Amino acid sequence: MAEEEAKRKAEEEGKEDYEPDNPTPPVGGTGGTTAYPGDRGSGGAGFKEEPATQKIVNFHMSAELDITRINRDVQKLMEEVVNHIINTDGSSVQISLEVVANAEAGFTPETVRTVSENSRTLKVERFGFGN
Repeated sequence: MAEEEAKRKAEEEGKEDYEPDNPTPPVGGTGGTTAYPGDRGSGGAGFKEEPATQKIVNFHMSAELDITRINRDVQKLMEEVVNHIINTDGSSVQISLEVVANAEAGFTPETVRTVSENSRTLKVERFGFGN
């Protein structure tokens, strides 16, 4: 009896092809949701509102690395995270290394010179020392 009533209600709403055991494909709803004919829920009139799926197109991450195990940590991140992103069709990946250092006693002139020269030789884009 309830099935006949649901079918009659669907026909009144212009859904003549309603079948309770085999609902028709989803029809567009309002407000970014999709309504499925025949579903009973809080959406009223025999429709259940489902959230519309959106493409996830961006990813970002930041990770602090243990300087005594940096090679291992970077390798694990590459294997377990970054490679999945790289292997996605059409993906574009940019990886950068950020170093933030502080020496309470100050960096020696020799350290400043060596690090600056090595940074230039290795074509580091941005680097510098400050007070």
